[in-house]
Amino acid sequence: MLHLHVAFANISENDNTLTQNASVQVYMCTEYETNPIVIIIKAMLKEYPYGISRTSSELLCDISKYANILEESTPTSLGKKIINLSHLLYHYDNIKHEYKRRVHTFKYV
Repeated sequence: MLHLHVAFANISENDNTLTQNASVQVYMCTEYETNPIVIIIKAMLKEYPYGISRTSSELLCDISKYANILEESTPTSLGKKIINLSHLLYHYDNIKHEYKRRVHTFKYV
């Protein structure tokens, strides 16, 4: 209980910082939820609930079936963006992403 009391004391002292941090988190969540790559990965997982495994080239072809709104024109650039989204996929949607031997694997945990 003492730790909770101390934590709440820190919250009241840093109210402006917390408000700014909360605004950043809401923005990041909104940006994540509207990201076309995230939307497409989630849509694919609805079709394949046990998971999907694809190379970046295959994902680029799959993405064209769902939407033609991505700026990525190469498998490499798409792969890099997916790798950068890995921690957010897990944090917000419990989607585990693995990248091994040029294959991206997505599944719910």
